[in-house]
Amino acid sequence: MTLTRHIRGLVVSLVAIFFAPIGQAESPLSGTYIFLQKTTSVTKMPVLSDVVATTRAVSIQELKFDGTWLRGKGELCSIDLESSSKLVKTTLPPAFRRALPPVQVDARISSEDGLRRFTQAAQTLVLGANLTNKESDPLPTDVNDKRVTDDDDDGKPGVTVQVSGIVNGQIYLVQRSTSRLDGHATEGGFHGRIRFTNEQKILDATSKTLRRDPGAKPDLKRSEFILHRVNAPIDCKTAEGILRQLESG
Repeated sequence: MTLTRHIRGLVVSLVAIFFAPIGQAESPLSGTYIFLQKTTSVTKMPVLSDVVATTRAVSIQELKFDGTWLRGKGELCSIDLESSSKLVKTTLPPAFRRALPPVQVDARISSEDGLRRFTQAAQTLVLGANLTNKESDPLPTDVNDKRVTDDDDDGKPGVTVQVSGIVNGQIYLVQRSTSRLDGHATEGGFHGRIRFTNEQKILDATSKTLRRDPGAKPDLKRSEFILHRVNAPIDCKTAEGILRQLESG
């Protein structure tokens, strides 16, 4: 084979790899990713301004792409609550964080109008209760309900969140959250919207004031995810720095 023919054959092979339809190329999407999930809720307050609260969860994922599905698990780096109100601050104690399962990515990658789409079906997580059907069974409302569990292993029913500000104390609750992801390919990975619901029942609290559910509603327009490909290995501190740059850009 002449040198010219060899080069021509190499070019053809490279073109076939980079422009092959999804499912035919050799898993170019497998690798290490930083995964940011931001879900925002709004609580209507009488007289006062609405309270906007955002849950920001960051994890590092090792994902495999089989030609159709991008899948894998990752450990949570951080989960924090950011609120527009300075009157009350809600904190998730370390025990609450340890009760959370590994973060799961299970997304279908498809092609639409020449663009890669990222679609993850609804995932449901229940904390503080053992339900036969976690998607539809009513949540317990009584600490004596046999379905109530102590998932954070702190000796209190359900899971515990800490509140400080004009009111200080702890809330013991059962929570069910469901989220579905829909996005598109970016230069560094994927970006899109999170469509979620969040239901909770307060079982008890250290203060009567804290036993009232504020009734927060999801704000889907401000709820989003970023799945960004990085070189491994990477630690959580570096991952956070990269995400802050992506968010500010």
